Amino acid sequence: MSNFKPDDYWKIITEDQGADIDLALTLISLYSAFHDGMSVERYVVHIFKLAENVSKRFSLLLEEGAKDDARTRLAALKYVLYEQENYVAYDNAVPDILESYDLIRCIDERKAHPGILALLYLRTALSLGWKMEVLSLPDLYICRLIHESEQILFDPADLCGILEAHDLRARLKVVLGENAELSASYYEALKDRDFIVRLLNPVKNRYIEAEDYRLALKLIEKMRELVPQEFRLLFDSGVLNARIGETDRAINDIEAYIANAPNVYNCDDAKALLHELKASRNKIK
Repeated sequence: MSNFKPDDYWKIITEDQGADIDLALTLISLYSAFHDGMSVERYVVHIFKLAENVSKRFSLLLEEGAKDDARTRLAALKYVLYEQENYVAYDNAVPDILESYDLIRCIDERKAHPGILALLYLRTALSLGWKMEVLSLPDLYICRLIHESEQILFDPADLCGILEAHDLRARLKVVLGENAELSASYYEALKDRDFIVRLLNPVKNRYIEAEDYRLALKLIEKMRELVPQEFRLLFDSGVLNARIGETDRAINDIEAYIANAPNVYNCDDAKALLHELKASRNKIK
């Protein structure tokens, strides 16, 4: 795709909440706002080249006698993304860094957070018309590749190793504790926009931990544009605006959160903060 314009693409997918999104182009468009003046053309070309090369590899495997099945599709994906392009995940023992979630930096380094790695495999497969999903397992990024009646689960961050239910259970216990068990809901596919939000939340939290509230607010604004129904982001925005002294903005955010958040949300903290902010504003006046 030549002459890709991140702002134009972002406008299309945020103004039409029903629009399908290209996972990679969405992240490239978002992160371009954090890389002022950077051309993203070569990153977009690279994303499309991945799919082109996987298609060629798949065709070659079929010509050599491989079966037209899910495992051959996975073999083609692994060959291009891992063996040819050298994409790997950051070691779990290494603390997450902001760059590991930034798709632009990940393409430069060929190293990524497991979730970003899963996104690259997923986007490549979907662009070829293959059926692939990322499961809703908490803190894990396991892919399901489907062809006709065949389904295989694999972990892009672990050399695309094929997994069975007992493997998933073991991994779940590592991240959630020994009492964790598989739930039917964990096998549901992550929706595209939910997947993006899941990859952005750790970045938002890291900005907050570093007390870089303005960057956190900038990211929250982008997230709200992408998923306006995520009302919790209004609360986050209110808290951060309060921390940087933007009291009126904080009050507006918190009031909007209380007015629009679903009934299942507990708004007690928001109401307490709103009372505190209004009292503070009245003292200044």
